[in-house]
Amino acid sequence: MEVHLQTVDTAHLMHEIAATIRPLAEKNGNLVEVDCATDLGAVHADPMRLRQALLNLASNAAKFTDNGTITIAGHRASENGRDWTVLAVSDTGIGMNSEQISRLFQDFVQADASTTRKYGGTGLGLAISRRFCRMMGGDIAVESAPGRGSTFTIRLPGTVVTPQKVVTAHDGSAPAPSSICGSMRGRVLLVDDDAMIRRGIRLTLEPAGWEVTEAEDGRSALARLAEARPDAIVLEVMMPEMDGFEFLAEMRSRTGLCDIPVVVLTGRELTTQDRNRLNGGVERIIQKTDRDAMLREVCGVLTKFLERGRGEKMRRLE
Repeated sequence: MEVHLQTVDTAHLMHEIAATIRPLAEKNGNLVEVDCATDLGAVHADPMRLRQALLNLASNAAKFTDNGTITIAGHRASENGRDWTVLAVSDTGIGMNSEQISRLFQDFVQADASTTRKYGGTGLGLAISRRFCRMMGGDIAVESAPGRGSTFTIRLPGTVVTPQKVVTAHDGSAPAPSSICGSMRGRVLLVDDDAMIRRGIRLTLEPAGWEVTEAEDGRSALARLAEARPDAIVLEVMMPEMDGFEFLAEMRSRTGLCDIPVVVLTGRELTTQDRNRLNGGVERIIQKTDRDAMLREVCGVLTKFLERGRGEKMRRLE
């Protein structure tokens, strides 16, 4: 993993995250509040990694809380002559006991099995978010109690001087995160008329380092192709306006765009006629019937695309 340091307007970032999760929070009857200290100022860190970590914490809070409040708070702290930025996400949700907390930051592990069944998820978001923060010389801590909600706190030095190398040992019982979602960065154009599906895929891909551009139909996707410059496209074929079949036909007629790998999403089994309309060039067709399986498969397929693309570039250089 690499970090790219810039000056980040911390208060602006907090309000941006609050606006992003508010539709998801309101779906569960929650309020979203921002509590920003007047002297919070800026932090010198990787804006993309910090945004991904804070978004993961806030999204989890919205998901695990019903008819409650999610608070994103920020303040400055000083310790041993060093300046720290402290960002906390608190909720009034289900909370956790000490045993559940001890498993939180393990790869592909959630608080307990019932969490996966009820709420979904891959068990990677918190593990990756903690790695991001440790790379920047900070960490993530958690305080929680059953039925009393949780508070996750990101603590970063005011200025990240030298990014920290993070080494993770694996015992072989589960694949390393890089084999599923990876730490590499790529661009994805995500085309789907279902806003909740787009949100789920975005929240899965962004913590893994992907830059996601969204479009709600084929026509808007075509307009964003040049700006997005995607390494891959995730495409729902059944959409109003211009559907995925029409989008593919138009995209392939444009010079330089024929080789972009495409993952097709569909809520039903495609007919032979549908598959003929795809006219080849589609790397994978993924059913949307099992949301969590879909998210894992999309992430895995995209990582293979990027690895393959980098391998081809290396061979050309040789």
